[in-house]
Amino acid sequence: MRLRKPVIFVLIALIIAVGGFTAFKNGMLDDVISKAAPEAEKAKDLDDSDFEDDDKRTSLSSEKREGTKGTKENPIRICTATWGGYQGGPYFNKGYEANAASRFVEEYGIWVEFINI
Repeated sequence: MRLRKPVIFVLIALIIAVGGFTAFKNGMLDDVISKAAPEAEKAKDLDDSDFEDDDKRTSLSSEKREGTKGTKENPIRICTATWGGYQGGPYFNKGYEANAASRFVEEYGIWVEFINI
């Protein structure tokens, strides 16, 4: 039969994948992982102290501070490539240069400049 070999291959691959996933989730591969990446740290649980200063750094206020990014004198610069997926930003900005006709400026008050790398 023609389907016999592909079906057997898929079943074997599925068994290996499920076995590997189960071994990983149950910690059976911890020794192998620690030898392969000894400097890697395990993820730690986050607590409130990790977010103490976030309100000060990321708060959006109506007053502009000196050196703030996104102003006409100091636009946010975003590097893009010529791939099609990146072109939504320059389209929304109505070009690569920061300009007053940009939807970023009209809707959000942020000046943005795109740089093609």
